[in-house]
Amino acid sequence: MGTYNSYFLLNTPATALNTSSTYTSSAITITGAVLQAASVHIALLIFGRIVIGMGMAVAATATPMFVAEISKPSYRAFASAVYYACWQVGALLATGVCYGTNDWTSNWTWRFPSLFQVVPSVFAGVVVCIVPESPR
Repeated sequence: MGTYNSYFLLNTPATALNTSSTYTSSAITITGAVLQAASVHIALLIFGRIVIGMGMAVAATATPMFVAEISKPSYRAFASAVYYACWQVGALLATGVCYGTNDWTSNWTWRFPSLFQVVPSVFAGVVVCIVPESPR
């Protein structure tokens, strides 16, 4: 799904891949996480996962270019490396949240990790407010 969505984003004009793409990614991911956490049957859970995948495809395609554009040339490689390292930090946090809810006996065992996916998206939406606009 991510590769399919990325194909359309790669054909998007470069001027459209600025802060608005990060806001769009955050909104799509938040919507998917809420749908997934509020699901009452497997179809809605799967639909929520698909929506999250679409939001993550936007983030994985547009955000690295945005990070490279707003970074000073001397720090560009470091900023890109930190961006990609944050994906692994996020995976580690997600694993910790899932492990922490492992002993719960209610539906919140899987609902809380699903809802926790909102946190990075809200963080990205807030951080984008304080970074400069792309020079392009």
